[in-house]
Amino acid sequence: MRRVSFSAAGLAALLLATAAGTALPAAALETRSGDAISVPAGTTIEDDLVAAGQSIAIAGRVTGDVFAFGSTITITGTLDRDLIAAGQRITIDGVVRGDVRAAAQDIVINGRVEGNVSTGSQALNVASRGKIDGSLLSGAQNLYLQGDVGRGVTAAATTLQLGGPVGGDVQAHVDRLVVDPSARVAGRLDYRSEDQASVPSGTVAGGVQFQQAERRDRERERNERRDFFAGMFGFFNLVWLVGSVIAGVLLVHFLPGFAAGTVAQVRERPLPSLGLGLLALFVVPVAILLVAFTLIGLPIAFVAGLGYLLALYAGWLLLGLAVGVLLVELVRRRNPTLRADPRWLVVLGLIVLYVLTHLPWIGGLASFAAVCLGLGALLLQLAAARRPPVAALPPPGALPPA
Repeated sequence: MRRVSFSAAGLAALLLATAAGTALPAAALETRSGDAISVPAGTTIEDDLVAAGQSIAIAGRVTGDVFAFGSTITITGTLDRDLIAAGQRITIDGVVRGDVRAAAQDIVINGRVEGNVSTGSQALNVASRGKIDGSLLSGAQNLYLQGDVGRGVTAAATTLQLGGPVGGDVQAHVDRLVVDPSARVAGRLDYRSEDQASVPSGTVAGGVQFQQAERRDRERERNERRDFFAGMFGFFNLVWLVGSVIAGVLLVHFLPGFAAGTVAQVRERPLPSLGLGLLALFVVPVAILLVAFTLIGLPIAFVAGLGYLLALYAGWLLLGLAVGVLLVELVRRRNPTLRADPRWLVVLGLIVLYVLTHLPWIGGLASFAAVCLGLGALLLQLAAARRPPVAALPPPGALPPA
């Protein structure tokens, strides 16, 4: 149980890093969807790109940020800014000049990432040809580092294999650590594990610090990890996440004022929002059923039911935005100059909600509370629509005041 929670915490931390390190995206936004999405070699997209499909292949150049959500995502071209991606398999064979934040079953880096890399996956492989100029933050079952990491590595994994150069410190919480003779760690190696690893002489320049971890039921932990990652990276769950992210980005993009008002309700009236959402969650379906008992009420009940489901979904999306805003505001206490775009904030918040609602034991409770809070805040904002409107979301690059 503890190892699963640690991995999940690592994943949540890397998602927080998404907001903390986000550069300001371009104002334009190009969206593409379909079974197969391709940016051919020699093609340049001058905007931010949101792509969602079964397979996504980018062989050309994108000058803005890239949001990619699909089963198979392959980057062989050049991305001038950041890559945010979620899927079953992500392969980076080209160049990403910004940061990479990715969640997938399998992630392979054969190319070059000039910024930092933050991942949550079952397996991450930085191949011998792969290069990360910045730092690596990863939560994975199996983590293989054969390529070059320019700065430090922070990892939570079942198995961590170090086989290439690392320009900074390595901090890891693992079941099993393997250090190849070819590894070169310029800083310290600080790891926590049940068993002490064999570290070849000359591979770690800054010294090795080992902390004994408490021994636990290995079979039980393996089952918990397997169930956690199976839920996190199941196909239909990823489809839900991808659809929610796209819908959330579009909602914030086209209805910024209403989105800002709902965020304000969550921040300023959390308990009334939670209470109203809890009441509506149970009362509205009963009212719809009562109306449906009459023949003339069937069409009304049908429309009301659709509206109810839409409100639940919209409330969830806007709660994601609120979570993103609150998390970044925490970071702003240490970095007051931090700037982030609302579209990035809704992506951050929805992914964090996705992780929290898939955690063992507390996932169901987190889902229930999130649905109630989001629905209640949405209803409060709808009720406030007749009053003077709440200030709209700030232009890209600014956050609502703390």
